[in-house]
Amino acid sequence: LGKLVVLPSSYTNGPRYMQQLFQDAMAIGRYYKKIDLFITMTANPNWVEISAELPPGQHPSDRPDLISRVFHEKIKLLMQKIRDGALGKWVGHVYTIEFQKRGLPHVHILLFMDPDSRLHSPEMVDEIISAKIPDPQTHPLLHDLVCRFMIHGPCGVHNPDAPCMKNAQKRCSKNFPRPFQE
Repeated sequence: LGKLVVLPSSYTNGPRYMQQLFQDAMAIGRYYKKIDLFITMTANPNWVEISAELPPGQHPSDRPDLISRVFHEKIKLLMQKIRDGALGKWVGHVYTIEFQKRGLPHVHILLFMDPDSRLHSPEMVDEIISAKIPDPQTHPLLHDLVCRFMIHGPCGVHNPDAPCMKNAQKRCSKNFPRPFQE
């Protein structure tokens, strides 16, 4: 009792272990000079792989183990697609998994691309990233996903049962609708 114990870096999730991982990530970044892509992916409790395995009456929040396992498999699949060249030729990556307040995991991925595959112009970025709502006729599934998970609304008097509504004040917790800006 009262004796100082210093955990070695081989002790998983200890302070020295985390510091060593951080230093390794910094060394990789220094070697490749430039981070080309920063990708974030968050677990979705409504994924079919999760909801199909839940017994009747259970919610995804009751099974954090199931969410973590499915999320881990999705990360492996994403990383395999990146290795296969879905975003161009890559030379290295670093990622970390964090847990949000609601218990959902998310991952931050730093990608180092081959100099020939780097994004050098806005046109090249536009080829892999879109900030538009997909066309419902040509991409119905993608349009449905964007509208369900990436757009806030409708709430207020139009939908008083929306998840963002505060019960006592009957107003949106995200302060919608907001006034238009010039």
